[in-house]
Amino acid sequence: MKTKVLIILIVLIILFLLSVKIKQGYIRFTELNMCFDIGICKEGIVIGAGSDNSIRINKESCLKHDWKWDEERSWCNMRYKPEN
Repeated sequence: MKTKVLIILIVLIILFLLSVKIKQGYIRFTELNMCFDIGICKEGIVIGAGSDNSIRINKESCLKHDWKWDEERSWCNMRYKPEN
């Protein structure tokens, strides 16, 4: 009886650890998908093709390209066009 409970406990711990990994991957996927779909990118995401053309999203790169930076959420709105 004790071995059965121990095996169940070990399986539950393994499932919990796997669910944490899956959740982290899903959150990252959602951030990338939102960036490519609507142009609002979370800080730290790398966009572009190849190592020469890639841009790491942060406050400096966002403002450098005249995009709107949201300080509260650490997001860059790449579809924002400033009015002249």
